[in-house]
Amino acid sequence: MKRLWLLVLLVLSAAVAASCGKTQSRDVAEGEYAVYCCRRGEKELIAMPYSAVAANSSAILRELAVQLDEGDPDKGYYSVLSDDFEIASVSLESGLVSVDFSKYNKSNALREILVRAAVVRTLSQVPDTYRFLLTLNGEPLFKTEYGPVEFHASDFYLNVTDTTEVSEIALQFATADRRELKTVFRKVLFNDYELRPRYVLEALLAGPAENETGFVKVTPDGVRILDVRVRDGICYVDFSKEFEKNPVPVSGASVIQAITTSIIVSSAGGTGPDIEGVVYSVEGIRLQTYREYELPAVCVASIAAAMN
Repeated sequence: MKRLWLLVLLVLSAAVAASCGKTQSRDVAEGEYAVYCCRRGEKELIAMPYSAVAANSSAILRELAVQLDEGDPDKGYYSVLSDDFEIASVSLESGLVSVDFSKYNKSNALREILVRAAVVRTLSQVPDTYRFLLTLNGEPLFKTEYGPVEFHASDFYLNVTDTTEVSEIALQFATADRRELKTVFRKVLFNDYELRPRYVLEALLAGPAENETGFVKVTPDGVRILDVRVRDGICYVDFSKEFEKNPVPVSGASVIQAITTSIIVSSAGGTGPDIEGVVYSVEGIRLQTYREYELPAVCVASIAAAMN
């Protein structure tokens, strides 16, 4: 029987905890913003108070981008961008904030996470900003075969601890003939157990890796993850409308079984409590049925069924 998890190595000093909300609330006065910086030598974000001069959202975004780059070292607020990251431009269209970098170094995982979090958390305070696309010289920094990955403010609420673990996650795909589900195990690096459900969902949406031959993905094309949260052992997942509208290669029951089993099994043996069930929604509306399959109030799965 395969081991579901494997602690191998302490390699970083960061942990990213997913927020329980879909949007970030403003707790500062109109025109007042928090620019996320760091203390010298520390691995966490701190809020630098800043009063914006600009009046419209697009101009405020550009103003805040300058502050992200500069910080205020005299008062102990150091920019997280350092020499490896440089914002070239920021634009806003229909709620989508496009942040284009001229330099973006992914080699330092902790620094990269802090930069991404600082940028999104700072700029998401501006009115009319809902989604964020990060690019390097015009090319998306994060993407799947189905398109660029967009971020939300709720993706980046940071804590810092001392441990990171390499562990195995379980992903259920269909066999090439679409007749049954099989489990593929991948070794991945995690900073916090609450990141696992989102990573598992992204992996399921992307499909089998090149070395995972003989399998096909079970999820529809074009689906976006709108929200993932874990509360009291239950994982709440919200998909875009494509989850219901676009065709699937297997039955609705198989899709739900594959996602549910992957999330629950992948949570076992991590640094936090196990996930016991999954609740699904689409565009914020709780799913009652999926492709003629009637969903229970909370979907559950047997760990033993995935150990094949």
